[in-house]
Amino acid sequence: MNARDARKAWVRHYTRQAPDAPAFGSAAWLALPDGPAKIAAVVRAAEAWAMDGDDLQARLRAELEAARLADKRAEDAAWQTQGASHRAAYDGKSGTFRPDPEIAREVEQDWLAWTRGEVA
Repeated sequence: MNARDARKAWVRHYTRQAPDAPAFGSAAWLALPDGPAKIAAVVRAAEAWAMDGDDLQARLRAELEAARLADKRAEDAAWQTQGASHRAAYDGKSGTFRPDPEIAREVEQDWLAWTRGEVA
């Protein structure tokens, strides 16, 4: 019997004595006199904490891996979008990039304003 199984057997011994014990720390628990029901509630709370810790490393590893994969998927999607945008803007014949129409329009407007003396 490993330590986890031994712990669970010990917990069963106490919790079977008072299966309907109220939750540890609740008003009903506080109202109980010291005895098997109060002890069973404390043991049940301790076991819940211990069980949470039993699988903590595996849960954290899975959570970190899921976050890593989500970040990688987002990074890959951004790379694909950027690559498509790059290909659309690049003129392979001349080896240069096509000007962005919005930027070209803004430069044209700024140039016209400057040549008319509208910019100080």
